[in-house]
Amino acid sequence: MNRNSVATCNDVNAQRNVEVITPLANQMASLPTYLVETLVTWQRRSMERTQLKNMSEHLLRDMGISREQAQKEINRPFWRS
Repeated sequence: MNRNSVATCNDVNAQRNVEVITPLANQMASLPTYLVETLVTWQRRSMERTQLKNMSEHLLRDMGISREQAQKEINRPFWRS
């Protein structure tokens, strides 16, 4: 095996490593974003369900929601849509 073959072999191995590591690095970089988006979604759901809980019968009727439907939504945990 000559020097050019060894260099080519190393280049191929380096390229394979980049192909494997790059998607993993992208996933790890997006993890904080995913976590923040999830927390914001959970907070929004919790606030919306609190608002729904405090709505009058009149407002619920205007939205076309019965008190039972509202109560069912209110009772859901914030992590469930």
